[in-house]
This record gives sequence, structure tokens and C-alpha cells, in this order.
Amino acid sequence: MTRMDHYADSSFLVSCYVVDANTPQARAWLSRAGVPLAFTALHDLEVRNAFKLGVFRGLFAAADAMSAGRNLESDLRSGRLVKTTVKWPVVFRVAARLAGGPFDDYWHSQPRHRARCRREGGACG
Repeated sequence: MTRMDHYADSSFLVSCYVVDANTPQARAWLSRAGVPLAFTALHDLEVRNAFKLGVFRGLFAAADAMSAGRNLESDLRSGRLVKTTVKWPVVFRVAARLAGGPFDDYWHSQPRHRARCRREGGACG
């Protein structure tokens, strides 16, 4: 699998495919950077949901959402977006650790969490 060094938030991707307040900046950055972007299962869920929600809220027409979906599929086929597998439990553990706070203390005190850390060779924090 190819290592992906460039990750965009789902909201950035939505702005690349449908017109919103951030579209000019998003498209400009994408053109300048000229690099493929990682596309995860979470992107797939969030971006497609945003297209449907935009239609529901009347922000754009269903035809615009369908066109955006076709353009997204085209970018996946061309390699502009690259399907990327992510180890979500690890990502969420790191995110929880970075967020800190009371939940972090609770999470790290749980035996199941500590056992999972040991199994996966990670630090329990």
C-alpha cells in the first residue's frame, strides 16, 4: 500500500465538490498542492452524508449532489483521491489522549483498554 502524506478533513473535500463559502480556497489549495489525498472509510461516510444533507437543507440541488458524487468517484479512479485503510482504534486512542481531560483518565484506567494496548504493542499513556 502506498503511504499517504496528505490528509484533508471531510469538510475540505465537500468544499471541493459542491459550491460553498470555502470552495474558492479549497480548490485553490488543491490546484497548488497537486498531490493525491488520502480517502478513508470515514471520508466516504461523511462526504456522501454531507451531499445528502446539503440537498435536504436546500443548500444545493439533488443534481449538484449527484454530480459531486460522480466527480468524487472519478477522482478515486484517477488517483487524485486514494482509498486508504486506517487503524481506527489506534487513531481514536491517540485522539483521546491528545484531547486529554477526565474521559482520558477514565479510558486509561479501564482493564480492557490496557489489555488492548499491550496486545497491539502501544503505550497505554
